[in-house]
Amino acid sequence: MESPVLPGSADASNPVDLWDWAYLYCWKDWLAKLAEAALPEKWDFSPNDRDEKDDRPRYAILASYLKYTFWRLEHEEKVHEDLASGFAAFNTGLVNRSYEPIFACFEANDRDGARQKWVLLGFYGAGEGRVGDRLVRTFNPLPKRARYLRRLEDVLYDVDQVPFLDYNHILLDNVDRLPRKLLDRELGDSPECIACVSAAFDGATSDEKREKAFDKLRGLIASDRVHWLRLKNALDTAVDLALERVKWSYRTAVPAYYPRVNSVNLLLPLDLTEDEEPDMALVLECTDSGSYIGQTILTTQMAYCDARLICRPGVDWLEATFGG
Repeated sequence: MESPVLPGSADASNPVDLWDWAYLYCWKDWLAKLAEAALPEKWDFSPNDRDEKDDRPRYAILASYLKYTFWRLEHEEKVHEDLASGFAAFNTGLVNRSYEPIFACFEANDRDGARQKWVLLGFYGAGEGRVGDRLVRTFNPLPKRARYLRRLEDVLYDVDQVPFLDYNHILLDNVDRLPRKLLDRELGDSPECIACVSAAFDGATSDEKREKAFDKLRGLIASDRVHWLRLKNALDTAVDLALERVKWSYRTAVPAYYPRVNSVNLLLPLDLTEDEEPDMALVLECTDSGSYIGQTILTTQMAYCDARLICRPGVDWLEATFGG
């Protein structure tokens, strides 16, 4: 059975994983049916983002959405299981064209030696068909959707605050996420650095070789104060511009669920290549003191997946992640 492609930022070591909890046979077929039943939206970043084997859409965003929605629901104890009747369900957080909730429904997995506890029956509205009828007869109240936003700071950035940035994590640990154009521009006078950049982006024939090239680049940047400061200054400039954008429109800061630490943070767009198009997102945590810490950076695709868990973002800088 094929595992879905998950471009979100969370690591794979979740306490409860949807694929460990339930047997999701014919997964791509179910994703297609769910995408058709729900309110229309883009579930892949490009119209050409299709499975190489059968040329069907991959629904990468939708697969990530379901995986981490389930993760959040488990934390909130909102996944309903009735062992006596052998039925389980959770609220996907999606709605149909009548704005009625869509539920993921499961029955007990009675196969000998089965690893997963449940088997997917499909996605249904309450009372819809035999399975939707079973849902209503089994659970009262019905499963509730995941909740993410609990305070004003989860939605609005305090424009009087300047964030404190974890420069080492952003610029060294995540150097492999930085745009190549930025690396070429700021490290261009170092043949050793450029050789590493070229090896990582052009010459690497495997993930292992690519990571090896970035590891060497990290060491070169860390040991060279001039190049380190150039990258730091470029990051600071991009953050300053992002803060000006937030002052102009509060909607520039987008709330997103950050599954790795089970928290809601704000995302700010970063234009590191100075082409007036954001190429990264800065993850901001609002601390108990009211200060902000810039924890890490995400690619815009990773940022969209994390933001989509809360709601469809609907902001220009994240919508730009979709290709034509």
